[in-house]
Amino acid sequence: LNGQQVMNYSGPNLYVGQSCYLKIANYHTELGVPVSVVHSRVVMAHTQADVQIGSGGTPPPTVPVPNVVGQTQAAATSALTSAGLTVGTVTQQSSTTVASGNVISESPAAGTSVAKGSAVNLVVSSGAPPPTPVAVPNVVGQTQAAATSALTSAGLTAGTVTMQSSTTVASGSVISESPAAGTSVAKGSAVNLVVSSGAPAPTPVAVPNVVGETQAAATSAISAAALTVGAVTQQSSTTVASGSVISESPAAGTSVASGAAVSLVVSSGAPAPGQVAVPNVVGETEAAATSAISAAALTVGAVTQQSSTTVASGNVISESPAAGTSVASGAAISLVVSSGAPAPTPVAVPNVVGETEAAATSAISAATLTVGAVTQQSSTTVASGSVISQNPAAGANSASGSAVDLVVSTGGGASSGAGGSGAGGGGAFGGGGAFDSFTLSALLSSLIGGLWRARRIRNFQQCLHRIRLV
Repeated sequence: LNGQQVMNYSGPNLYVGQSCYLKIANYHTELGVPVSVVHSRVVMAHTQADVQIGSGGTPPPTVPVPNVVGQTQAAATSALTSAGLTVGTVTQQSSTTVASGNVISESPAAGTSVAKGSAVNLVVSSGAPPPTPVAVPNVVGQTQAAATSALTSAGLTAGTVTMQSSTTVASGSVISESPAAGTSVAKGSAVNLVVSSGAPAPTPVAVPNVVGETQAAATSAISAAALTVGAVTQQSSTTVASGSVISESPAAGTSVASGAAVSLVVSSGAPAPGQVAVPNVVGETEAAATSAISAAALTVGAVTQQSSTTVASGNVISESPAAGTSVASGAAISLVVSSGAPAPTPVAVPNVVGETEAAATSAISAATLTVGAVTQQSSTTVASGSVISQNPAAGANSASGSAVDLVVSTGGGASSGAGGSGAGGGGAFGGGGAFDSFTLSALLSSLIGGLWRARRIRNFQQCLHRIRLV
């Protein structure tokens, strides 16, 4: 068959799909085409048969295998069935390029001619392979920034971040993570964090009304409200029994944090005959304090002015003797009255003459001052871009934040002035002839140098003429 000897054949005709036992070189194989025996003979104790192809029947028709790569398995099955073929073995294989359920490859390949009814094997995508698992790092107790960095280094991402108060974990640090540390998750997975917002705000508590109660009863009521007793001041009173509360601070009904202190003023009883209780005038204007002191049959003693950032100017900062103290009628009460916020600390203006505008600006800012107006002026002695003069002058005391004006050189070019240099004068006088002491000093120095050179010049009258022009 096709140039090879076929041995020990029996049977009339062979067709596609039939099994046969034709020994070829001492091993057998199936033939997929019809053959017929022409004659047989015995050669060296073996039966030898000559066969020819196609003499025993009609071979079945062939069809080309359709291209179903990239199609869904259902579409591929339909296409093969329509082509008169069948679906053979279907193998699942992961793929990062072919969508899950679509055909990766087929065998025989598309375009191959096969017998009608033949099976075509398919390799179908099961989708991308699962990512390499990653162990979640332990970030509990770390700051949110450090935790995020650790997660990123592990190939993970920070997911939802929830803020939660905590009395044990510092504000900004991680309380918990989900999934938990050590859990194996897919690379790129999100890890949710619960981050501490610090200790919870104390529950607000209403200050109980203890005015008129004994100090012991007031203390008990304040403790029962989860508050504490603050300063207790004794004050004489003709209306409140000794040992009872005259006033409380904060006032009754005020919402305060749990554990806050409530100060009490407790009656020491009626003052001794001829004694007067000093009224409380702290925080009142000097005029109102004077009126209250006079109404209590007392007098205003020394009044001292003192600056204050918390008490408005003209109001009482303190009094002596203190409010509630029993003193003799007509006694003097000294007052300390606010003069308002203290004046800003004076700052010495730095010397920036001769420096570049940038360096001058830096020095002025470093001295807690600001750069004010910057005026350009030509100069033959000060380099372009450098400071000719400043106002206030160096060493002057100015309030912090004050502005320092600068005159900056534009170089030796002529400034506006008369005689070809614009109106108001020319040369170094530019801008209407106005110049400062620095410019004048430089000009005089230039003129003296000119006079010295003039001694060596024959035409001395010409030099004097130049000086007169200037």
